[in-house]
Amino acid sequence: MDWKAIEREATDLLSEYLRIDTTNPPGNERKAIDFLGRHLKQEGLAFEIVGQDPDRPNLICRLSSGKDRKGLMLLHHCDVVGADPREWEVDPFGGEVKEGYVYGRGALDMKGMGIMELMALVLAHRYEIPLRKDLLLVASCDEESGSSFGAEYLAQHHPHEMESAWALNEGGCGWGLGGWESVLLGFGEKGPLWVRLIAEGKAGHGSIPHGRNPCEALVDGLSALKAAERPLRILPEMKSLLANLGLEGLSAEALADQPFLQIPQIRAMFQDTLSLTMLQGGYRPNVIPARAEAALDIRVLPDRSPADMLTDLTKALPAGPCRLEVIRTIEASRSPVDNEFFHCLEDLAKQFFPQALFLPGIFPGFTDSRCFRRLGLICYGWIPAMIPAEDLERVHGVNERIRIRDLTTGIRVIFEMIQRMVGEKGNIEQ
Repeated sequence: MDWKAIEREATDLLSEYLRIDTTNPPGNERKAIDFLGRHLKQEGLAFEIVGQDPDRPNLICRLSSGKDRKGLMLLHHCDVVGADPREWEVDPFGGEVKEGYVYGRGALDMKGMGIMELMALVLAHRYEIPLRKDLLLVASCDEESGSSFGAEYLAQHHPHEMESAWALNEGGCGWGLGGWESVLLGFGEKGPLWVRLIAEGKAGHGSIPHGRNPCEALVDGLSALKAAERPLRILPEMKSLLANLGLEGLSAEALADQPFLQIPQIRAMFQDTLSLTMLQGGYRPNVIPARAEAALDIRVLPDRSPADMLTDLTKALPAGPCRLEVIRTIEASRSPVDNEFFHCLEDLAKQFFPQALFLPGIFPGFTDSRCFRRLGLICYGWIPAMIPAEDLERVHGVNERIRIRDLTTGIRVIFEMIQRMVGEKGNIEQ
């Protein structure tokens, strides 16, 4: 294969993809879906566009094996979070290519992976890879706002079209930090529980404290919730991560003393988390308000439910005027880690990134994978490239970018994964 030519093609496609503004809200993903559809049509590939809103559709492209529908799904979402051009060094929707990078909102989350998957599927078609199982490309909308128009809709209203055995999605990546490299493969994700802590009291003049100040009650309630115990827990699937770190058999109590647990992304895999994200109360410095509230982002490991966590939080609140109100809750989910697909990805990680530790883990956020796990699919999260830590920090931040060489590596890994998982004859010469 002429990988330099493939790299140039992929770079041009990603640059064009990033120039389509799919900021969610409002989304307006139709232009992105049409862009993907045009490229598939040029390759002679059939596809479907489905959705409950014509401006917010999803794309499904299935390469049929004629033998077994339950094959491999390549999944990505085409919406992105917002970007303030005043904070960026480049136009966030310019798709600028410079110094070996492609810049733009969505370069890593997750239009970059979308182009990796698109190109890998197109190459399988161009080179007429014989399939023993179906190969499926799905581009969803609305992931950044909860997937109501995207994966949730697809799983509920188009389960037959989604039929597969396995899915590759976001939720992990190769991670480079200094001289240390690892492949974090997301086998599951935590469940978000978003709540408001509300305190109601008595309005009055700020010069006359009366003991029913909701701002003070809110502070007391937040302190109690922050201090509530959230012990470390080791899920059975996480034991392989510890074993690969040379810590096999470590107890949850002993885990607390390990230096690597100071890395927030790692610690979040072993603990329910709570973050204070919003505060609101009062409108003048000399007025005691009648109400104050805070928003909390709580993430729960898959071995318990958000409802159980809500019960614990309610019990932790001190007696008084504070109460909890649920904003949104989504179930945690996970896939098993002893199966054909898992071992294939482990082998690919060792082949393409031989210096990296292979670390199956829990993704702290949530992805579309949860919707398809409900349908019985085994879903893993992995952007198959070694992404520098400084670039991962740009996701949902400023100057988001992806190295062109990482884009190419991702295509090569996914192309080989296709051959191993659904190809008739295994690998071909690359």
